[in-house]
Amino acid sequence: MQIFNTLKYGNDLVEIFIEGSNPYAKQHLGAQDIEAVRKMLPPGERIQAYAIGRVVGAGRGVWVVTEKTLLAFMQGNHPATQSWALEQLASFEGQKGKYGYTLRAQCSGEAISMYGADHSLALMCQRAVAAHNAHTSFTGENSLNAADALHAMELITDAAMRTQPAAMAGLTGDDGLMTLLNQVSRNGLILNEELAAIFERMKAPQPA
Repeated sequence: MQIFNTLKYGNDLVEIFIEGSNPYAKQHLGAQDIEAVRKMLPPGERIQAYAIGRVVGAGRGVWVVTEKTLLAFMQGNHPATQSWALEQLASFEGQKGKYGYTLRAQCSGEAISMYGADHSLALMCQRAVAAHNAHTSFTGENSLNAADALHAMELITDAAMRTQPAAMAGLTGDDGLMTLLNQVSRNGLILNEELAAIFERMKAPQPA
């Protein structure tokens, strides 16, 4: 089975090893991801953050954090999903690794992990969990520059809009994004100094 997994996911793994990071980690969620999230998303909850990475022996993985829930999707030979209430997590941690960031979570004696996640998206996940559970940690760079923070928010907003268009109505365009940024700042997902840097970047003239 391990040989089969190596052959099946070999091209992706080779690219990760060569790059020293996961080139697929900082992407929009695909249509299949959105459909899977839509089916599992608890009523009334909205996506706060997500991360894409790799699950050992199972290929690609996606973690989604809402206001109250951690959703984990694992692909591969035996696709699996898990849903844990944030307040019930025994721990949630992000840690800088050789090929990106590793996320780990424990709940009720079970543990899951995912490596090769993007720094900004992994940090946003940890902050989203930390807003509801004190048992979190993040080892690595704990702040974001304006470009990374803004790009992460654009990815998360896109995922939320495609999953829940009605809930995200009115949050399109720059004005909507600024409203959303203020909201997530109050929830601790964006630090005040990061928010100020983002607004400065948004106001700056863009190259033609």
